[in-house]
Amino acid sequence: MDSDGDLDVASAQYFEPGAAFMWLERTTVPGPDHPVGGFTPHVIDTTQGRAIQLRPVRNLHGDGRTVWVGSNHTNTVFPPGSTDPASQVVSFSVPADPRSPWTTTPLSTGIVARGRAGQAAPGVFGSGDLDGDRDIDLLVSGDGDDRLFWLEQRDDRTFDTHVLATAAGQAGGALVTDLDRRWPPRNEAVFTVFESDSVVVWSRDRAV
Repeated sequence: MDSDGDLDVASAQYFEPGAAFMWLERTTVPGPDHPVGGFTPHVIDTTQGRAIQLRPVRNLHGDGRTVWVGSNHTNTVFPPGSTDPASQVVSFSVPADPRSPWTTTPLSTGIVARGRAGQAAPGVFGSGDLDGDRDIDLLVSGDGDDRLFWLEQRDDRTFDTHVLATAAGQAGGALVTDLDRRWPPRNEAVFTVFESDSVVVWSRDRAV
């Protein structure tokens, strides 16, 4: 995280109040008193409410840089009068000193959790070239929004949000991979859908 040569830890945060995303700086090497080392917490963002996933996406914009992407986990419609932030996937701009708060750029639009208790959106996401145009797209579970989403990257580095499926609540997976190894190479989208007790594979010509 801070380019000092050791490994730090970064995570989304749902159950603890305050920061939606944070990272832990390794400040003590492992030893008898600290078997896994010592870590100092740093806040990444406090504007996104609760969150479910944070991960680095290598070469997201085709320039060789790794971009951090996060998915919050909020419900803007329940309970009535909810003050939760918009449910969305965002990318982060990391400041020169990563211990300072990072700035966010929304990537998704129109993801909304269902109006019931215990539901929040979006869920987990994956990354890869889903449409064969050689850039990196994002595959997103709506989770509390019962739709599955493909975030198509455009030439200007913005993303269009497309709905892949409905009636697919609480989905996991969100894997972009070439499952069948056919020629020419082509990635599929893979979700596990809790509410239909199924694993669904989407290709560019059919759903399996």
